Amino acid sequence: MTVPFVLKRVFQRSPKTTIKCALKLLVTSSRRWKQRISDDHYGTFPKIIPNSNSSNASNNLNSCFQSLSVDNLEPYREILSIYLKHILRHEFNLLGSGWIRVYYGLQAEGLEGIGYPALDKATDIISFLNKSNRREASRLRAMLAPDYEPIDWQIDFRSGYRWKESAWYRDIRYGEKIGADIKIPWELSRLQHLPSLALAYKLAKAGKFGFEAPERYLLEFQHQVLDFIAANPPRYGVCWVCPMDIAIRVINLIVAYDLFSNEEAHFDSSFVQYFVSSIQAHARHIEANLEWSSTGRGNHYLCNVAGLLFAGVWLSRSTETERWINFGTEELLKETTLQFNQDGSNVEGSTCYHRLSSEVVLWSSAILLKQGYLLPNEHLNRLRLMIEFTRAITKPDGTIPQIGDNDSGRLLKLIPTAENLDSDLKQFDLIEMGRVFFNRAQEFHSIEAALLHNLLSKGSLPLKFVENQIESETKPSVSFPDFGLYILRNTNFYVAVRSGGGGWYTAGNHTHNDQLSFDLSVNGKNFIIDTGTYVYSSLPDRRNQFRSTKMHNTLVIEGLEQNSWQPGMQGLFRLENQAKGKLLHFGEDEVQGEHRGYGFPYQRKFVLQNEQLRVTEHCSMSQNCTLYFHLDPLVSVVLKAGKVVLSRENVSIELFSISGMEQGEWVIENSETSLSYGCVVPTKLIKWQGLGKELYWTIKLVF
Repeated sequence: MTVPFVLKRVFQRSPKTTIKCALKLLVTSSRRWKQRISDDHYGTFPKIIPNSNSSNASNNLNSCFQSLSVDNLEPYREILSIYLKHILRHEFNLLGSGWIRVYYGLQAEGLEGIGYPALDKATDIISFLNKSNRREASRLRAMLAPDYEPIDWQIDFRSGYRWKESAWYRDIRYGEKIGADIKIPWELSRLQHLPSLALAYKLAKAGKFGFEAPERYLLEFQHQVLDFIAANPPRYGVCWVCPMDIAIRVINLIVAYDLFSNEEAHFDSSFVQYFVSSIQAHARHIEANLEWSSTGRGNHYLCNVAGLLFAGVWLSRSTETERWINFGTEELLKETTLQFNQDGSNVEGSTCYHRLSSEVVLWSSAILLKQGYLLPNEHLNRLRLMIEFTRAITKPDGTIPQIGDNDSGRLLKLIPTAENLDSDLKQFDLIEMGRVFFNRAQEFHSIEAALLHNLLSKGSLPLKFVENQIESETKPSVSFPDFGLYILRNTNFYVAVRSGGGGWYTAGNHTHNDQLSFDLSVNGKNFIIDTGTYVYSSLPDRRNQFRSTKMHNTLVIEGLEQNSWQPGMQGLFRLENQAKGKLLHFGEDEVQGEHRGYGFPYQRKFVLQNEQLRVTEHCSMSQNCTLYFHLDPLVSVVLKAGKVVLSRENVSIELFSISGMEQGEWVIENSETSLSYGCVVPTKLIKWQGLGKELYWTIKLVF
């Protein structure tokens, strides 16, 4: 956080508020200083006497997630078989990495030519920990099989950069080493692959082809959990920095444990003790480090709330767990109303973060229903609108328009999707879960929907909401003014237009410079798309490139951005709302919007007809400008007689000027797009460059 940024925040507040915040910071800093001294001296592992009262540790747990049937899993048997072979070899494919075996001494390939040296494989990994935690870590490692190869949980296995496991979590820094992406060890530490081990255990017990003996998956689950606990003492290392990731981890640990337990898997008694104490340590850490902010909070805090709720429900009842349940319930209801607009969209201005936050609210609401809690009608209605938002913006091919940031975040990832680059944009599982939750659907295709169905077998909704179901028909055109997203549809075309709307409650931390940009699909094929996100802090210049105006399908004035950002790390997750985008008109076949990001009004009008899309650009003065059109990677393009011909499979369209564009030319360039975090693929970019004030162009279906 830069000095100018801090000073700006101070001057924006009243003296009374500034003094109050300063005193709070002083108290918090003092508490953390005392905690750090205690941690360095006494260690942070929970005190456990192995094999003592181990039966009580498991008997008092409150299982939430029921076993899935073999029929539920059969459609995914082959992909699970392949996926689990990787997991058993400790190979992970996360955030664009490709399959990489993660171990101490790994020499990474590097990210865009930037790499860091490997560890000496002969190094004693226990010695990496701070002294106060080494004895307990040694005891935990003694529980692992001699042939088990530990996972290096501290490494960004794309660049090879390692954070220190001996560093207190508040001392961990990131964004300072080019190429080093802290999100990769964070993503691995979510342990979202562990529930898949339980699914494989189920199929192996059923004797399904492609799986090893059931005990192999059970043992691997226990080993990876113990390995993680031993390598990551509470409050030390990279895996304890972000409470959001800790919350997602605790939820996935609970789901995996329940799925194994409900298949009558027999856990080692000492393992159960360590597992339960680790869940407690996770929840206590979340409670002590809530990511709450009075000036704008988003998916991080929402995940904190869910983590405490899940842990409180799952652990045996105590004053502490009751506090977590009560807090989680109260905050879930508050945050759902705060973080989701009245039209059902998410306040962070990202369609992919909308999915993550919707999953968090949906699963947490289901947990409360299972406990017999009667959810308020306002909460249920907002949740239904959240699902409707995703359903309504879905394209004919099943993907959604990629608006704002996309970090490939999910709460649960029961079935691997890393092989499909656009899998983050296919969100049918969220829609199916909505139908299970509200419609009590009995037929579904996603594993998540099946798991939710089993969870809700004892829950019930108010009768009025059983009738208020998720719709099945898609409206031709639909508006989401709070988000600033407008969908035009007819038999041939799908157009998504970004105009005005949200993302500014959280200071634009996940929004892009995409005002009056659009996505286009024709006859079910994506032609013009948003270019995505690629990376965050590991490559700051690339982060800023992908959220810049030029990476969106809109008018660009050279040297200007719709909204500016500050230099440095702080600026990577903040945009100033200078464009002040707003909707001027929305109809069944028409959208018109305006923004002032260039210092003067710029308007764009889309009119959808049966076989063509007509667009008008209007600037308040004649400008040298460029129109950008970023193509889907599967689209081919040629210039032909002053027209741009785009083709994909058996569909072709023409892009051409009508008037006002005589003083310019069409250009085709190489470009790139990112369909999921950490991945870029080559594509083509169409540009019209010239002088104009009133520009008219159209896209027409040829065949």
